[in-house]
Amino acid sequence: MAARTLPLTIACALAALLAHAGCGGGSTPVTPLDHEALLDPEACKTCHPAAYEEWSGSMHAYASDDPVFRAMNKRVQRETNGATGDFCVKCHAPMAVQTSMTTDGLNLDTLPAKMKGVTCYFCHAAESVAGTHNNPLTLSKDDTLFGPFSDPVAATPHKGVYSRLLDGATLENASMCGSCHDIQNLQGAHVERTFEEWQGTLFSQPPNGQGCGGCHMKATLSGAVSTVSDKQRKIHPHGMPGVDLAATDFPGVDKQRALAQAMLDPLIQPTLCYNPLAQRMELTLENVTAGHSFPSGATPDRRAWIEMTAYKGEDVLFTSGAADAGPLEDSSDPNLWLMRDCLFDGAGQEKKMFWEAVTTSGNAVPGSVILNVADPTSFSRSHPRKQYPATGMLPMMPDRVTLKIHLQAIGDDVLQDLVQSGDLDASIPPQIARYTLGGAASFEWTPATASVVNDPDSGAMLCIVKPIKYRTSGNVIAAVSNSHCVPPPPPTQ
Repeated sequence: MAARTLPLTIACALAALLAHAGCGGGSTPVTPLDHEALLDPEACKTCHPAAYEEWSGSMHAYASDDPVFRAMNKRVQRETNGATGDFCVKCHAPMAVQTSMTTDGLNLDTLPAKMKGVTCYFCHAAESVAGTHNNPLTLSKDDTLFGPFSDPVAATPHKGVYSRLLDGATLENASMCGSCHDIQNLQGAHVERTFEEWQGTLFSQPPNGQGCGGCHMKATLSGAVSTVSDKQRKIHPHGMPGVDLAATDFPGVDKQRALAQAMLDPLIQPTLCYNPLAQRMELTLENVTAGHSFPSGATPDRRAWIEMTAYKGEDVLFTSGAADAGPLEDSSDPNLWLMRDCLFDGAGQEKKMFWEAVTTSGNAVPGSVILNVADPTSFSRSHPRKQYPATGMLPMMPDRVTLKIHLQAIGDDVLQDLVQSGDLDASIPPQIARYTLGGAASFEWTPATASVVNDPDSGAMLCIVKPIKYRTSGNVIAAVSNSHCVPPPPPTQ
């Protein structure tokens, strides 16, 4: 897919308008852009070329073109006889919903480009937030556009006003982003919880907390943010990397992949130990840099897992989670540490698609919390630990153990289900984003590189210790795999 362009006649008319209006920034009065022009990202490009280029390759720009979104929306509309309405599209193409150009997202191919995706106008016209999930944003009625600068440049083609909602250094910023990145389905199941997860981390706590933009639009060195003036600002990139990537031809996908990998690499810090008494490896994970859980977002679709292999010489003593061992969901590996959400209907039967869920259960690694010495479980909750093997023991101490953490944006089982229903083209699944985390998350353990750590319960352990306080008491988890999804207990009366 080529970069977004306007038909020649519209482009010429817009160019004439901008030539008359100019980008302003001085004392000379300018003609403001009208509402229809402000709705179009192409108009923003004239004064904000760098931000436009970054946005145009982002998943926000791709949101309504994403074939998996299209497939899920098509299927849910069919399976609910249209009762889903604008549930999906009001976050994936919100301006199309705001302008009543779609009611269900099934006509997206007929809409103009400016109505597709999460556009400049939708975010920058956000005036207030009336809830916590499913897009409760209220937009400005007078075409005011909001931003992170308290001293907007005067005499520009649109009115600019500072808003804490658009300032990534504020906690209010998370409430704006979280309004679409936190979803409850029509049955009340909380199928995406990124905003709620953030609220439980130290990132949400004043005075040093920060909103979503602090990581996903991390300010770079000062520079001019537009052609309006040469006033030096902190530049906030508009690529907004996450986990998902474009699965079809789209501008900037390689840059997006690099940004996503750079964000993921330092996220998880593991501590891997050999327990000589139990003759097992013990792995503890800490989510260091994410302001939410790992994985997050569409967690029922995400698949994050541990690959570990122990060797004695060239012989494999133990292996779990090999990336090339076939679909995770078909794995009979009793040691698989698979992080995801499981979905269940009202009868407790496991389901694949988010709209079928009545309840959910998950085992994502929580974001960093403020540890409470009076509450020992606060450490355990944020530092899940698993023993390898889960039962029995290794035949001997390994010479070396390799560790990798993998992440797939959408699980193969979900993708195959959509292909089998006829809603997703079979060419799409191989293009779905897959990562192996680097940095501290990928390393090799050996007795020579390990340090002795005295554990109160297990005695002397041989550990490669990342900068966390290692502790085992009360911290062992039962890792969830697709074949062992356990419905959450019913609520107490």
